[in-house]
Amino acid sequence: MIKINWTSYYIVLLGICLLSFFSCKKAAEETPKPLRIAVASNFMPVMETIKELYFSSTDKAVELDLINGASGILKQQISQGAPFDLFFSADTLYPFELYQGGFAKEKPNTYAIGKMVLVSNRPIQALDQMCPDSSWSKFGIANPALAPYGAEAQRFINTLSCADEIQQKLVLANNINQLNHFSQNEHVAYALTSANVLYQDELNVFFYPLPDSFGPIQSCMLLDGQQDPHPLAKDFLEFVQSKEIQALIVSKGYRM
Repeated sequence: MIKINWTSYYIVLLGICLLSFFSCKKAAEETPKPLRIAVASNFMPVMETIKELYFSSTDKAVELDLINGASGILKQQISQGAPFDLFFSADTLYPFELYQGGFAKEKPNTYAIGKMVLVSNRPIQALDQMCPDSSWSKFGIANPALAPYGAEAQRFINTLSCADEIQQKLVLANNINQLNHFSQNEHVAYALTSANVLYQDELNVFFYPLPDSFGPIQSCMLLDGQQDPHPLAKDFLEFVQSKEIQALIVSKGYRM
């Protein structure tokens, strides 16, 4: 009959458990939590490309979670405690308000200047063709109260002689992505949107550029005012501000 030394058995078992515990703890410490980035809807297609380029350029293990929406909505979520590490807004006002509210230690930095276009499912020869006629129907912009591109679109409409007529036919989208969907599906006849839409696949619209005086200055920030910064947040910001990525951003319909 084999006699088991239970004391030795439990000692070995305890050693295995402790080894497993410390191995898991070390692995957890070496693998950082996901880097959560709040991104204005207009910039999301570009950010998806930047994300892939960042992965290919670094050997650091990190997961990037991109959450997009209207800048005003994202700002509200951050103000209410949403655990974002970085904020890429479509304007300067929302990030500056967060800075003033203590959500960041440093002021926001400009990462792009937006350009705007009028898009339509019918040919456009000049901007004055925006004014409605007997065949004219709905006109789309992003919600000016939440989306900086919507605010710029409204500012442009206010300069037109037919502003009152357009105002009566306005359709407000929640953000630029929804507005572009409205345009593609002919839910609206005209839309004032980000020029970035012209660089997306399967676009089937006519377009006309707006003057450069219409287009928001887009700012980004590290959200480290009320929490410890993510260990790779600053590294990612510096990557976005590199010459290579700045050139990519310009190639996608933005200015610097």
